[in-house]
Amino acid sequence: MKAVIPAGGEGSRLFPYTNIIPKALLPVGGKPVIWWIISRLRQHDIEKVYICMNEEHKPNFLHELRDCPIPFEIGTNKSPSGSAGEILNMEHDINEPFLLHFSDEFTPIDLTELMKWHKASKGIATLAVIRNVPLEVGILDLPPNQSKILGFREKPMLNQPAWAGIAVFEPEIFSYINKGDDFARDVFPRVLKHGESIYAYQSDALWLDIGSLGHYKRACELAKQGKL
Repeated sequence: MKAVIPAGGEGSRLFPYTNIIPKALLPVGGKPVIWWIISRLRQHDIEKVYICMNEEHKPNFLHELRDCPIPFEIGTNKSPSGSAGEILNMEHDINEPFLLHFSDEFTPIDLTELMKWHKASKGIATLAVIRNVPLEVGILDLPPNQSKILGFREKPMLNQPAWAGIAVFEPEIFSYINKGDDFARDVFPRVLKHGESIYAYQSDALWLDIGSLGHYKRACELAKQGKL
């Protein structure tokens, strides 16, 4: 199976770091974020990777991926095109089911099982869904219409289903994508409106979004401890 990595996000939550380095190339344990992702893709028999990014960053990616363990191809956009819209330039190269993996997601979700689950589901899309989402704020135990705090939980896990930014799509998904589109805001509602089926592959694996400063720091700590 082939994989597509959208890597054109501006990384606004990580300013000023991303004023200098694209989010996907930020260092984690001495390696760029995208290196960790591609290494995991290799473990799950991904044959080729398509990386979508803003044109100005192509030289940086080519330098950092000069020893890439998987054959890859870069597709560029002259300006930000949305998390979904930026993969449109790969449409003519993909005519089979493919894995989508955002460039800022760290999770040990079993991608092989995700791909098997998608094949069995017969839907147009299967999303990797997690519940262990580390919050970056403390949560108060505060009953409705009361002011007395009964308890406090420091940065707990959010026990709610959330998309992990990883999915398997049928190639027909491209017909639902327009330039500027976001997957969750635009594409998935459009797919459901047209009667197509989207399924969830649920996992209890830890998930970190390194587009968030708190999650990025935690990923760096895990890498330092050899636990990433």
